[in-house]
Amino acid sequence: MTEIQKKTLIGCVCAVSCEILFGLSYLFTKKITSDVDAVTLLGWRFLLAFIMMNVLLIAGYININIKKKHLPSLLKIAVLQPIAYFTCETFGIQMTTASESGSIIACIPIASLVASILFLQKKPTRFQTSGICLTVVGVIVCVTAKGFESSFSGIGYIMLCMAVLSYSLYCVSAEKAYKTTSIEKTYVMISCGACFFATMAIARSIAAGTVVDLFMLPFQNTVFLFSIL
Repeated sequence: MTEIQKKTLIGCVCAVSCEILFGLSYLFTKKITSDVDAVTLLGWRFLLAFIMMNVLLIAGYININIKKKHLPSLLKIAVLQPIAYFTCETFGIQMTTASESGSIIACIPIASLVASILFLQKKPTRFQTSGICLTVVGVIVCVTAKGFESSFSGIGYIMLCMAVLSYSLYCVSAEKAYKTTSIEKTYVMISCGACFFATMAIARSIAAGTVVDLFMLPFQNTVFLFSIL
């Protein structure tokens, strides 16, 4: 196996693993948002991710060397994903049915493809286009197999569409920021997500007088703990 083939194989395995985690994240979000508000879920999810990233950094498993001139592009990525995307996705999922949210979120590959054509001038091959369309159709068939339920939530639909848009723009922005490593992009995204969502969750808890409940939630609710893990 040549070096190029090896890198391609690793890339494919990582991509498949990413989509599996993405799908599981969606399912766990749908399950837990009926019991826990979206802000609390996102605050804990990104705080835990931030802690884990720093554990890896301190242990020497990852290296971060972010230059000041690259910060604007990295912050732009972080605003699109995770701040805009996860805010819109989580609230959208909470306001709509599983079949509705699953079908709309499934359009992300198509939206990303269109964004790539418009902003990166990258024309996909027929094989790539067919693969993406087949994937989208497959997801829609799976989520509607047990019947399509409607919530008729206009705000929920808008939030989900905004999630699709922000994710597609994130894909374009991430590819443009080719001078930074994937780890550096991920670290900034996780850090910004933790700061934004944890601050929102704490502020909301202070206003409601439930700060203790917020910090004790993962230790008292095993379903919530499993969801954020």
